[in-house]
Amino acid sequence: MQIIRTLPVLFVDDHETAIDWYTKLFGRTFDRRPMDPDAEWDLGDGRGVQIYHDPARAGGHDVVLGVRDLDDTLSDIGSRGIDAEAFTVPSGQFKLAALTDPAGNNVILSQSLTDTQPTIERFISTRTIDAAASEIFSFLTDPDNHQHTEPTDWVRDAVDTSPITGPGHTFAVNMFLEAAGGHYVMHNLVTAFERDRIIAWLPCSQRSDGELDAGGWWWRYELASHDNATRVTLTYDWSDTPAAVREEIGGMPAVPMSFLDDSLAALDAAICTAK
Repeated sequence: MQIIRTLPVLFVDDHETAIDWYTKLFGRTFDRRPMDPDAEWDLGDGRGVQIYHDPARAGGHDVVLGVRDLDDTLSDIGSRGIDAEAFTVPSGQFKLAALTDPAGNNVILSQSLTDTQPTIERFISTRTIDAAASEIFSFLTDPDNHQHTEPTDWVRDAVDTSPITGPGHTFAVNMFLEAAGGHYVMHNLVTAFERDRIIAWLPCSQRSDGELDAGGWWWRYELASHDNATRVTLTYDWSDTPAAVREEIGGMPAVPMSFLDDSLAALDAAICTAK
């Protein structure tokens, strides 16, 4: 059996109050409502949470959400009005914080204190754009449009304007950055492609023999229809960038978190202009 998605369901008695609370918890509204009584939040990598309006079964259920840094998470949700205190379990293996939603369900935030997995280094930004997912996806599959999806003039026109067709496709874009010596070409290897849902690529440099060398960072757009608009999530991940490459380009991340926010704003403006 291959599990590709986990979705715990929490029953609530007041749907709108619950939606408001979980919106504060996750920092954004739900991603979808498959049926009228429910609402779902995608948490990435096949994970999610669903709330379901069923007063007879509301409350008393538990869900554990693992986080990388509990103190940062508590500070984040505290800014939105959800307060909790962290404590370490007697074994010393986990740091926890217990929350209770308005229906009486228990949401446990958990940070492993013995986790030896590699550190995930990434920025994630989300914005709702007043356009259909198909329209935004079509815009992103045109390499020449990428110059309109970031807030500076770093990305220029496409070397080849052929539409992106799927995983394994490579599209080249002219770039210009004084710190990098001026003009250069970035060859982007498409790593994920699900029509109207996901597109991601791995920026690479091209050697004299035509082979590509990846720098170790990647960009990913995820699209989710929301009401009459689309929730766009942009991820910039540099976890796999080798130390030598980091030193060569002056450190990572190459852009601040605000760059992603401004990039989505630029995409929004470009889509509106194109209409």
